[in-house]
Amino acid sequence: MDKLQDYKPQFPRWEAKTIQQLLPAELPRGGHHLLANLLTYNPSLRLTARAALGHEYLASAPLVAPPVAHDAAAREAKRRRVEPEA
Repeated sequence: MDKLQDYKPQFPRWEAKTIQQLLPAELPRGGHHLLANLLTYNPSLRLTARAALGHEYLASAPLVAPPVAHDAAAREAKRRRVEPEA
């Protein structure tokens, strides 16, 4: 491998950038902080999904029920793996 044309024995080091430099968009309070913590490379330092739900950025977000994809007959048919009656 050290015979390859572009081989260098030292891996280059780059200066770290902040999340604000990478995503200069305006976010509500805590948005950049939450995103930076969710994208942390080291898993032991990364914010968990449960902790993220308690973050100040999501504290004022309204709770929304998931949409219903099918009517009751279709859901029952899907559960039974049969076609719904027309």
